[in-house]
Amino acid sequence: MGAQAWLGRAVLGAVLLLASCRLNLPEDGRYRCASDADCGGQGFICHAPGTGLAFCCLPGTEGCAAAAADGGSAADAGGCPGADLMTDARNCGACGQLCLLGERCAQGVCAPAGEQNCATGADEDGDGLVDCADPDCDAQSCGKGCGCKGGARSEVDCRDGVDNDDNGKKDCDDPACAAVTCGAGCVCNGGGKSETSCTDGLDNDGDGRTDCADAEDCLDGAFCRAAPTSAVCLSGGCACDGGVAPATESACRDGWDNDCNGLTDCADLNCNGAPCNADGGFGCVCGAGARKETTCSQSSGDEDGDGLANCADPDCLNVSCGGGKKCAAGGTCS
Repeated sequence: MGAQAWLGRAVLGAVLLLASCRLNLPEDGRYRCASDADCGGQGFICHAPGTGLAFCCLPGTEGCAAAAADGGSAADAGGCPGADLMTDARNCGACGQLCLLGERCAQGVCAPAGEQNCATGADEDGDGLVDCADPDCDAQSCGKGCGCKGGARSEVDCRDGVDNDDNGKKDCDDPACAAVTCGAGCVCNGGGKSETSCTDGLDNDGDGRTDCADAEDCLDGAFCRAAPTSAVCLSGGCACDGGVAPATESACRDGWDNDCNGLTDCADLNCNGAPCNADGGFGCVCGAGARKETTCSQSSGDEDGDGLANCADPDCLNVSCGGGKKCAAGGTCS
C-alpha cells in the first residue's frame, strides 16, 4: 500500500472514532467529581461547595476553596484550614465530617449534645464530666430514689430503707432528706423524724408516742382530735385523747376551738365583747356570734376581715367616721 493511501485510511479512522465517541461536558463547564482522585492530579482538588454538586478546580482560583490541611477535599465554600477538628461539629475528626442534629464534636468524635443518662458511669457527651458531676444532670435521676443536686448524688426517696445516694446514710439519717416526707404524717427533720399529723391515732414517726403524747412534735398548736370537738395540744391549754378542756374559749382570734365545744372564736358566745382583730390590734369585737367592725374612720382598715372597710361595712352604719360625721346608708360618711 502506498504512503498516500495509508494516510487516507488513518484520517478516515480518526474521523470515524470521533464520530463514535462523543465527550459530554457539563453545561456549566465544570468537571463533576466525588473525590480528588477524579480530578487527575496536577494540583486540582474536588471542591464541594455549600450548595450544588462537587467539581474539580485549582485551589485559590475563583470559587475554589483551598485544599484541606490533611490533603482531603474542601468541606465547604469556606474550606477547612483553621478548623479545630477536635471541636468543630462541621469538621469533627476530619474535614467535612458533619455531626448530626443534637450532637456535638468532643475530642474529634460526634457525641450527644448533653449527658443522656446520669447513672451509667460513662461520659456520654465527652466533656470530661461523668453523671451527676456534669451540670447537664442537675435535677435529673441518678437511679432509683436518687437525684443529682449540686454536682453530686442526693437521696430523694426518704422512706424506702435504702441508701440511694451511696453516702453511707439512708432515709432521714441523710441530711439531704431534711424536710422531705418520710411517710403519711411524718417528715424528716435533718437526722430524725417528726410527727406532722397529731389527729390520726398513729405513731407516724415511729418513736413510740402517738398524737399529743408526742409532746416534742405535737405541742403548741397542732390538733389532737378531729373537729367539731377539736382540742389542741397547747401547754397548759386543751388536753387531748379524752383530757379535760377549758370551760370557756380562752382566745377569740386564734382560729382554734379552745374549749372543744364545736364553736371557734366569735362563733362561741363565750367570746361576746372580746377583741377579734387577727393581728392583735383593735377595731373588731365579737358580738352575737360574729365578728363586728367597730372602727369606721376613713384612716382605718377592714378590721373584721369580711372584705368591707369603714362605712362600706354595714357594721358601721350610724357609727362615727370622723370629723363629727357618721356612716350613712350607701356607705357614705356624712
